[in-house]
Amino acid sequence: MPIRAKAGYMAGYNDPEFIAALPKVNLPNLPKGKSYRMFPIIGDSMAPIPEGSDVIASFVDRGLDADKAKGGLYRDPQWYVFKMVTVQGDRTVLLESLNKAYQPYSVAVNDVLEVWQFHSYHTKELPAPETGLDEIKRMISNLKESILK
Repeated sequence: MPIRAKAGYMAGYNDPEFIAALPKVNLPNLPKGKSYRMFPIIGDSMAPIPEGSDVIASFVDRGLDADKAKGGLYRDPQWYVFKMVTVQGDRTVLLESLNKAYQPYSVAVNDVLEVWQFHSYHTKELPAPETGLDEIKRMISNLKESILK
């Protein structure tokens, strides 16, 4: 089903009737004045966000500005991807997965057709309990962050 929904979105993108017929939902705490969509996540490239989660994102009118270089969904002519983004000076965008098993790659800014800024995600999975190693990593990360401030 997620693949069909993904293909359906891509096929119907330029069809105003398709866009108008997309389901509308109201979620609490979404900032007003923006256009939001929910996208299914397929694969594990953004783990720890689990496969099967739905990412909620807001449409970015201005395209690929450096101030939007965090996480987002980017649409090219074939698909959309959810990655961490670095806008580079050579008119390319570096796309990086949270899962370090996947190598970063660059795409030309002109190949990006849509930009959706990550807002949050929804999952049906309960997170695994934190292990001692996870707690140590979190403590080191917090310490590093406080030193850099």
